[in-house]
Amino acid sequence: MSPRMIQGSDKAVEFPSELEWFNVEKPMTLADFKGKLLLLDFWTYCCVNCMHVLPELHILEQRYPELAVVGVHSPKFENEKVSNNVLAAIERYEVEHPVVVDNQHLLWKTYGVHAWPSFVLLAPSGEVLAKGSGEGILEKLDHPLEPYIKDLLEHHEANEAPIPSSPAFQSMRDQTLRFPGKVVADEERNRLFLSDSNHNRVLVLDLAGNVLDVIGDAGKGSIDGKFEECAFFRPQGLAYDNARNSLFIADTDNHLVRVADLEKRIVSTVMGTNDPGRWPRLAGRHGQQEPNSPWNLALEKDSDKDVLYIAMAGWHQIWALDVNTGQILDLYGSGREGLIDGLAAGANLAQPSGMDCKDGIVYFADSETSSVRLIENGKVSTLVGKNLYKFGDLDGSLAEAMLQHPMGIHCPKNSDLVYVCDTFNHKIKVIDTTNGTIRTVAGTGTPGIRGGPALEARFWEPSGITSAYGKLYICDTNNHRLRVLDTESGIVSTLDVHQ
Repeated sequence: MSPRMIQGSDKAVEFPSELEWFNVEKPMTLADFKGKLLLLDFWTYCCVNCMHVLPELHILEQRYPELAVVGVHSPKFENEKVSNNVLAAIERYEVEHPVVVDNQHLLWKTYGVHAWPSFVLLAPSGEVLAKGSGEGILEKLDHPLEPYIKDLLEHHEANEAPIPSSPAFQSMRDQTLRFPGKVVADEERNRLFLSDSNHNRVLVLDLAGNVLDVIGDAGKGSIDGKFEECAFFRPQGLAYDNARNSLFIADTDNHLVRVADLEKRIVSTVMGTNDPGRWPRLAGRHGQQEPNSPWNLALEKDSDKDVLYIAMAGWHQIWALDVNTGQILDLYGSGREGLIDGLAAGANLAQPSGMDCKDGIVYFADSETSSVRLIENGKVSTLVGKNLYKFGDLDGSLAEAMLQHPMGIHCPKNSDLVYVCDTFNHKIKVIDTTNGTIRTVAGTGTPGIRGGPALEARFWEPSGITSAYGKLYICDTNNHRLRVLDTESGIVSTLDVHQ
C-alpha cells in the first residue's frame, strides 16, 4: 500500500472477547483506553518491515503520554499462529506495549487492512482518525498527532497515565546465549563464530564450546574499537576471511556491516551510517550506500577480487561488495517484494535471510517466499519455492516441495548438498542438487528441545547452520542453544557453551 495517510470516518470496533493478549494482566476493551488516542499497529513477527516500526512506536509512546499503542499480531504463516512463538517474538524484540493476537484476522478485516505493517489511529470518541501502511510511522504521525492531541485536551478528559502492563519478556542476560542467529566454522583453526544476537555480541568458540573471545562487550550500541569496548545491536550474519583472519559481521539492527580484525582485536565499520534510509538502492545509482537490516553474509574469493555478498533483508535485495575497493559491484533484486527470477535487478526477492556460496554460486534462503534460490552468472533462479503466500512442509522433488520461512543455508565443501534451516517448520533439511530433491534430516516439525536420533529431535525456529569435520552446528534460536548434528551417527546433541 501507499505510505500516505488515508482519512476516514469509520468507527472503532470492540476487541473480540475471544482474542488472546500479551503484556497485560487481563484482556482489554476500548474502555480501558478512555481519554487516550489509540494507535493500532498491525504486524506479524516474520516481517522485517514490521520490526523497523517498533522503535518508532516507542518514541511516539514516550513523546505523547496521551497516546496508547496496541500491537495487533496478524499472522502470515501458520507457525505465527502459535501463542508460544508469538511470545518468543515479543521477548526477542522487547515489545512492551499490549499485544492482541488476531489469528483469524478479525480486526484486520474490520479495519480494511491489506499489508504489513499498517496502522489505525482512533479518537477517544471512537472515530477512526487515520489509516496508513508501510514504514516511517514516526514521520507520518509525529506532527499530524499534534492537532489530534490538542482536540483531545480541549474536548475530552485526557488520560496521561500509562496503560497498566505486565511485560511478557524478561531479561535473559544471565543466560549464556540469547536468540543466537548465525554460526560460521573455521576448520583450519578449529573455531566457531556465533552471533549471540540478543546479547549484542559475537562469540569465538572452539569446537568443544569453550569461549575463546568475545567481540562486543559494551551492550547495545554502534561503537567501533577494541573488542571490549565495541557495541552491536542484534547482529546476525557472519563471514570469515581466512586470508585476513577477519570476520565480517552483519550488524542487523544498526543497519551496518562491520569487520573484526581477529589479530588486532579491533572492530571497524565497512558500510552504513546507522540510517536505513527510506528507499532501496537501485541499479546504476552511486553515492552513499544505506544498508537496511543486513541479515546474512557470504564471502567469495577469486584471483581478481574478494566479493562480500550481503543479504539486505530490509531492501529485499542482495548486494555484492568489492571488499578491497568498497564499491558495490552488483545488486540483485528490484526492491519489490516477490518471487520473480531474472537477471540482477530485474528479479524480485523477499527478505533474503540465509546465504552461502560455493563454486561461484550464491545460494540463499528467500524467507518471505519460503524458497531457496541461487545467483549464478548474474542471474537469479529458484531451486524450491512458489510465491509469497505458498508455503508448507513437503519433501521430495524440488518442483513440488514446500518450505515455511527458511532462514539458514549452508553448503559444505566438496559436496553437492545444500543444508537448509526450515525455520518455521522447526526442521533441518538437505537439498541434493544432483538429483533435484529435498528431504528432512533432523527435527519432527514440532517445536521443542530434544536430542537423540535426528528425526526424533526437536528444534524451535532454527535459523543458522554451518559444518566442521562431519558435524552440523545449528543455531536453535528460540531455545537459546547451539545444537550439533553428527551426520555419521545421526545423533543430535546440545553443545554446552562455556564462558
